[in-house]
Amino acid sequence: MKKLRHILNIVFLALVLIFIVRYSILHREQILAAIMEIRIRVLVICFLLLFIGKMFLAINMYQSIRLTGKKLHPSACLNIYNISQLGKYIPGTVFMFIGRVGLLKDVGIDGTTMRNSMIYEFALIVGSAFVYGISVILCVQTSSLLSILKTYNTALMIFVAVGIVMAGIAFLIWRKKGYAIASFPKLTGYRSGIIVLNSFFIWTFIGLSYVALTSTYFDQSLQLPQIVYFVGLYALAYAIGFCVPIAPAGIGVREGVIVLGLSAILPTEAAILSVTLHRVIYFIVDVILGAISFIIHTGLQKKKISKVS
Repeated sequence: MKKLRHILNIVFLALVLIFIVRYSILHREQILAAIMEIRIRVLVICFLLLFIGKMFLAINMYQSIRLTGKKLHPSACLNIYNISQLGKYIPGTVFMFIGRVGLLKDVGIDGTTMRNSMIYEFALIVGSAFVYGISVILCVQTSSLLSILKTYNTALMIFVAVGIVMAGIAFLIWRKKGYAIASFPKLTGYRSGIIVLNSFFIWTFIGLSYVALTSTYFDQSLQLPQIVYFVGLYALAYAIGFCVPIAPAGIGVREGVIVLGLSAILPTEAAILSVTLHRVIYFIVDVILGAISFIIHTGLQKKKISKVS
């Protein structure tokens, strides 16, 4: 099963890359014109907003560990989160989890806490992104969402059906292997408020980083309803991409949902270029944060070993 999933990851990633290359060749003039419109200032703003959003994602990991009743220093969570995120770009999806487990062991977190905290963390990410995205879109662009649902209802129904079947299979395998479901999180009113607020900041900052890139292709300044719609669309696309197991880091799926959501607002070439460029910047931010965190984590571990010696 693992080998098959690994093969599917590679095949899916290859198909996405083939599509990008082919589309770029066929529409090179439009894409080059779109690239020329982008300013360095916009790229810097996008980078900074993504950086802030990633910090809040690390806080989400910290809060997930607190939900198990355990404590881990926020700086340790930041380092572990940033390093383990690099594993999601390796086809197979398991490498991010392996890295996370190894790093958490280094700081003394037991297996049960690891499992439960990761279940809470990913449930919070997917759940908050989905709720945030749908809520925001319905507030400002109900007609756009209904139009997409009406136009692509068959494809969406197939996607949902496949998702339900895969979730059912995963649950049966989980039960067959005798894994215990995570215990109910230790929630308080205060911690619930912190989690909700943190989730709001995650999707607002990451969504605004995409808005910064997209704003280049509009003659006039974006109005607040448009900005809110773009932010909500990005959060919804993130949730959908996260739920597709054969797409490493949601590559291809997230971008496809965003292009689909912008089909009536933005030229296809500009939409594809903006989501592809945003993905590249997202990857660069992950690499930079991962490298910095790895250096810090390695240094701290060496100091710890020296003290023990």
